[in-house]
Amino acid sequence: MNMPKVVSRLALGLLTGASLLAIGGCSLFEGKKPDQPQCPRISVLADAYRETRFQAGKGHDLTDVELEAQVSNFKGSCLFDFDKRIMNIKMQLSVDAKLGPAAKSRKADVSYFVAIPAYFPKPEAKKVVPVTLDFPAGNDRVRYTDDEVQLSIPIKDLRDLAAYEIFVGMQLNEEEVDFNRTHKQ
Repeated sequence: MNMPKVVSRLALGLLTGASLLAIGGCSLFEGKKPDQPQCPRISVLADAYRETRFQAGKGHDLTDVELEAQVSNFKGSCLFDFDKRIMNIKMQLSVDAKLGPAAKSRKADVSYFVAIPAYFPKPEAKKVVPVTLDFPAGNDRVRYTDDEVQLSIPIKDLRDLAAYEIFVGMQLNEEEVDFNRTHKQ
């Protein structure tokens, strides 16, 4: 009879299966890591997406424009640290700019902001980032992409994640905001 051969094959199969289960099953006994939550929403603030700078003391005619700049793109990623309850965000922002007919220089200083209203009125609610734009000779347009900005946002309860929306835009004075509101595109 071939009974011992069948039993030994069955025993070998069970032993192999038990070994695989033991090796693969190690992870069953470790604490399961929770899924990463979605990143906070990042939005460009409608009244601050662009800056139109006019020649001082002149009107608001097209010939009086020194500079036009706008947030053109942003990208980012995030990773939530469950132990520290902190959302670590990496983001990068681009600004497209164009010299106007009244430009007096091939350089322009602009600023953009990153704001998290959930932290208002604390100083960390808003960060203003100054940028110097250099326009090469013969080119009145430039795209500036800033270095990656890193933010760490303490979040006690992930159910409140929507409250941590991030807004970006051009840092404007009151006159520039009013111009954007009356000249929506």
